Amino acid sequence: MKKFIKSANESKSPISYDVPIWKRLIAYMLDWYLGSLFTSLPMIMIYMKVTDTQELNVNLFQYPEQYWLLAGGLGLLFAFFYYVFVPLTIWNGQTLGKRWCHFKIVKTDGKNVVFKELFFRQVIGIFLVEGALIFPSSLLRQILSLASNINFITPLMYLGIAVSIISVLFVLFRKDHKAIHDLISNTRVISTVMLPSNRKEI
Repeated sequence: MKKFIKSANESKSPISYDVPIWKRLIAYMLDWYLGSLFTSLPMIMIYMKVTDTQELNVNLFQYPEQYWLLAGGLGLLFAFFYYVFVPLTIWNGQTLGKRWCHFKIVKTDGKNVVFKELFFRQVIGIFLVEGALIFPSSLLRQILSLASNINFITPLMYLGIAVSIISVLFVLFRKDHKAIHDLISNTRVISTVMLPSNRKEI
């Protein structure tokens, strides 16, 4: 007669299953705060240096004319580091928020993401297409507006809000719970919580 018991060794291997929506929300809020903080760091340092003040200003329209592009460019570079470089090279498929909430980004087939997927997900999908609620998107709109003398801030903000709402509805009601940025990048999120994943036949 065959019985199945849990294997102590196998119980320590991570398994993949759907990430609860509340956990994704918490991770998003953590990354919103930490990503915004990290993105604004070089901008604030430049502003305080050139204006000789202690003001924490991230509005590029109030920067001296010769410094707004430098500050904005460094801000985007820091944002790229947090949202792309960190999950690519430091924590496989994880920003700090996702790491704290115990899930990661993978390809749809479950394989580890590479630069292509992360670029399409984080930069194209989140920064550009859904760019309404995170600071790097706001920063990009400021740079585009200053460089072109055209107000991209208001129309792109409202467009981003509309797309973000649709993306949230996708997460809530799609069977696979994929957001728009997941569809663009052919990715999904999986849990990394350590739970029993196999049983040993004896």
